Amino acid sequence: MKDPIFHRLLQLHPKFSDLSLGRINQLLKKIGFNEKKLPKVIHIAGTNGKGSTASILKSIINQHGYSTHVYTTPHLVDFNERIQLNSKNISNKKLLEYLRYCEKKNDGKLITFFEITTAAAFKAFQDHRADFLILEVGLGGRFDATNILKSPKIAAITPISLDHQDFLGNSLAKLASKSPLDLSKSPVAHMEPVNNPYTYGSVYYPQETSQLGEGHYIIFDIIENNKTHYGKE
Repeated sequence: MKDPIFHRLLQLHPKFSDLSLGRINQLLKKIGFNEKKLPKVIHIAGTNGKGSTASILKSIINQHGYSTHVYTTPHLVDFNERIQLNSKNISNKKLLEYLRYCEKKNDGKLITFFEITTAAAFKAFQDHRADFLILEVGLGGRFDATNILKSPKIAAITPISLDHQDFLGNSLAKLASKSPLDLSKSPVAHMEPVNNPYTYGSVYYPQETSQLGEGHYIIFDIIENNKTHYGKE
């Protein structure tokens, strides 16, 4: 979809990325965002495999009869792909409605394109019912706009490697310090290397929040050189 609003939103900040939670926090307050109205959040960070993980999780959860919203970046063809409401791309009409609302409430203040479009996505997810929200980190993790949420139910971290070094640092140690989500809010996540070409990840739903049965695990494979396990120790 082509619309002048995309150009206007890109002009609100001189940088492609300026990692901070302050600007989106202020805008979310202005648009009346209430995190408690969101579905249960599955928050995915990491370098490789975030999109594949989100897609596989969506398919598994949908097959179990539960509905999903999905937020993922970047898009392949149309911006609408980034925001899925009940597993379908947001319509042009609704997308423009939420983008224009956020643009008006922001009132020309300094904010990145990703931050303001993420705010629009959060408002859309708040206004439409679903069982789960699968949320992909944009860049990094700790100061990514998606990490403004205070209580995701699950945090998943796919394998981390050097990427976006201009923003995240030129070593794995520097990158890792900026990439993790706040795991104090969610089940524990850790990685351990293995000598095989696959990553086997397990997403664990604690009994008190599980809708898929006590101790139920969702298993997914990502082609990588690490083994990742998600769950409570």
